[in-house]
Amino acid sequence: MEKLIISLSGELSRSELQTSLQLKDPEHFRSKYINEALNAGLIELTQPDKPKSSKQKYRLTSFGLRTKRVRRMSLEQAFSLEMKIDVTATKADELYGRGQIQSKFAFKCPEPNCNAQVTCANLDKPKSKRKRDPYFVFVSEHNIDCPLKGVNSYGRSPKYGDKTSDEVYVANSIKLNLVAPASKGIGINSNSDEESDTNNLKEKPNNSGTGKRKQQKSKTLSSMVDAFLASDNFAVETPDGLIELKDLFIEIDNQSIDDFSDEFRIYYGKAWINKNDKGYSVRFCNHLRYKNLDTSPSFFISNDLIDQDIYKKFSHEKLEKIANSKPKQIFLASQLGPYKSYKGEFINFKLEGLEYLDYRVLPAKN
Repeated sequence: MEKLIISLSGELSRSELQTSLQLKDPEHFRSKYINEALNAGLIELTQPDKPKSSKQKYRLTSFGLRTKRVRRMSLEQAFSLEMKIDVTATKADELYGRGQIQSKFAFKCPEPNCNAQVTCANLDKPKSKRKRDPYFVFVSEHNIDCPLKGVNSYGRSPKYGDKTSDEVYVANSIKLNLVAPASKGIGINSNSDEESDTNNLKEKPNNSGTGKRKQQKSKTLSSMVDAFLASDNFAVETPDGLIELKDLFIEIDNQSIDDFSDEFRIYYGKAWINKNDKGYSVRFCNHLRYKNLDTSPSFFISNDLIDQDIYKKFSHEKLEKIANSKPKQIFLASQLGPYKSYKGEFINFKLEGLEYLDYRVLPAKN
């Protein structure tokens, strides 16, 4: 499917696409490339009302265009801590199949003076179940002078949910909005107080020839949490495609991290927030496992991240009040989920930004 997205330019028919990818079996091409790309929201029909038209062609959606653009900025190689060489994700996949590489977490930045940890996403997933081929992801911070510091290692924009002029409307679904408000000092109390999912954003269908489209309804993370806690359920558009709200949330409850898919999810559970000189460490109460390691997963909120943010909910004053006290209910949106740190016996999450985080004060026990 990834090859299809990279190769697609303009509007092409099925046969033109199949020829460009040098694939001979039309049924395999339709099921493994066309249908999967359509279901993931990466491509669309040029004649959606006539799906079997002989003049039918395919083009990239706005999500597909963003994915294609960012793929060109992706991390091409990483240093294998097991093989002691730089490898591509394709080579890592080959070596994993031979048993020479055994962990998708055992990679680092290819720059000699940088120790940023890298995960090879999808490496441990059977090929028949992959939505995309393995790719490298930075999961810890670079050294300050690393030339790869600005590389978008996710292969897609992490600030998912930004509105684009060519956005495709997906009926009966809600987009997860992970774009922080642009201006400082507007006094936002939480991630959900000023959300963009109201009907004001939904334009009328284009029946008058004005050229206007419906705007996709969206919710911030905190609004998604509200809906989840209220036992609502609806289709959510994430960077990995559509998923039901109830399936988007994963409670941390002693699972093996090998069981988690390398797809966008919201992880949650009770956690302690503790202050230190550099910020706030967050450690979940329940454990996760990786092979012989059984420990509480954690992540870090740096002072720099707090200083850059506009949410009152994540101000130094608010966090200081709730730190070092009773556990809070923490919700963390993550592209890849927890990973095993190569620097010690730790399981960590990477916090991309405070718009990826929400917390709730637990009710007092009677």
